[in-house]
Formats: sequence, structure tokens, C-alpha cells
Amino acid sequence: MLTFNLLGVPLVGADICGFSEQTEEELCVRWTQLGAFYPFTRNHNSIDQKCSTVPPRAHTGHTVARPLLFEFPKDVRTYGIDRQFLWGKSLMVTPVLDPGVDYVVGYFPQGLWYDYYTGDSIRSKGEELRLKAPLEHINLHLREGAVIPTQRPNTTLFVSSGQPLHLVSSLSEDGSAGGELFWDDGESIDTFETDQYAHVVFTVVKPAAKRDS
Repeated sequence: MLTFNLLGVPLVGADICGFSEQTEEELCVRWTQLGAFYPFTRNHNSIDQKCSTVPPRAHTGHTVARPLLFEFPKDVRTYGIDRQFLWGKSLMVTPVLDPGVDYVVGYFPQGLWYDYYTGDSIRSKGEELRLKAPLEHINLHLREGAVIPTQRPNTTLFVSSGQPLHLVSSLSEDGSAGGELFWDDGESIDTFETDQYAHVVFTVVKPAAKRDS
């Protein structure tokens, strides 16, 4: 997936939970969690076994799923990491890829990171951390300075798109953050090329201190 993104082919993903042979239930759960962050996701298998969209930044050469080294090119420890990735530039995904474990070791480049679920912060010097990873959990962390829109999931895009949007902000040290949202009708073709979409930019700034009169 990361290689295809580097080559300018972002709409890519693996068959979940594998195309041939019968996968274990545990790993199928883990791969489904990971597959939620594939640019292209499908649960697919061969006939005798049991058993999405791309953000517009891809039009201008940006990767969707990107290696950590793309955002931290001066950190040589990111160069060989292929078991973690960033969704865009701000959401770090640390999946479990091995059976029979309840933790995963992830590398956190230098800076401030926030647990997506709890909001707890991690101030990293550029280090590996052991993260709890029960079967129902995939580790997600937000990089400082990000604003991401979220929406309650549902069984279809049509139902999900009608629900309220929420913003999650992971403030940097100076209290600032930024993000953007591309929004179209979810059905039409070439909405980017025909300007049939909304592009919303979000900015958070720390209010200036009031002076006493």
C-alpha cells in the first residue's frame, strides 16, 4: 500500500481478510481494523472461503497513506518503518499484525502526540513505546497541530453522510492547529475537476491575552 502511494496510485488496499485459504478469526479482526485506513477497502475472499474514496490531495501528488519518513525526513529511525503509517500528515496508525499478542510497539517521532480516543498526550523525544492493544482496539494517535473532522459511522455512506460532523483538535505547544475538509455528494464523478464540492479550512489560534486597562 505504501509503495503504491509513493508511485502515485493511492486507491489501493489488500483483500480483507485475505483472498485464499481460511484466515484465523483473531487476525481477521486485526486486519479489518487496519483495513479501515486503506484508501480502498473491501472484505473479499475466494469463492470457497468464508468470508471507498480517495481525498482530493491525491490529485496534486500527495499520498493518502504515507510512511513516517515523509513527514519526518530528518529522523533516520523512520526510514525502515513499514508496520506503522500516517493517514495524511496527522493521524498515525499502529496496527497489530501478529497473532496472540495484546500489545504493539510503536515509534513516536519527536513531538507531542495525542491518543485519539482519550486525548492523553505523549511528549516523545523520538522513541519506541509499548502500547496496549486488546483485540477490539487499534492504536491511533494525532500529531500536534491537527484539526480533523469526524462523523459517526453507519452501514452505508448515504446514512453516515447525513449525520453531524465533529472536529477533533490536537493543539500544538502554542495553542494552534489546522486542518481541512473536502466534501462532495459522495456519488457524482469528477467532482474535483468540475468544482462540484466544498473545501473547508479549519484554523485554531490561541486568543491574545487581554491587557488590563
